Amino acid sequence: MIANLTLVGATSAYADDDNGRITEARINGQIWGTYAVNTELNPFDLDIDVSGDTVTLTGAVDHDAKSQLAEEIALGIDGVNEVNNRITVQPDSRRAEDDPERSFGQLVSDATTTATVKSKLLMDDDVAGLEIDVTTKDDVVTLTGDVDSTMLSSRARELASQTDGVDRVINNIAVR
Repeated sequence: MIANLTLVGATSAYADDDNGRITEARINGQIWGTYAVNTELNPFDLDIDVSGDTVTLTGAVDHDAKSQLAEEIALGIDGVNEVNNRITVQPDSRRAEDDPERSFGQLVSDATTTATVKSKLLMDDDVAGLEIDVTTKDDVVTLTGDVDSTMLSSRARELASQTDGVDRVINNIAVR
């Protein structure tokens, strides 16, 4: 009887962990999607990291009001209780859609790739919960962050490279 209870408890813990990752991915997607339809914010300029009910925002905008807007949007998402706003204000920051080399279609494709890779990283048992930033430009994914082993860095690279639409992965993940 005790063995059965232990097994049920362990299974429940794994299910809770999966649900937590799914919730984090949902929160990330809702914030990103809201930024994408907002005329003042560009989701390509901002990075969103979700850990439990806490969101950390990084990136650059050209006005303090945009930083505050990004924070307020994140706080308005169901399941978010705290926002660490680390967005820097750079009045001369160039918006991604002003890049004449990238079409709107490419911007959307890159954003989709970034979201897909982030979701894969969140759902993977080995690298879930690690702070790995993902950016995509012209179908090239760049991974940055710090991990505890070469195996974790390699696993993150593998997940990114196995994503549809990825031509190349630049792995800038540092091993502590």
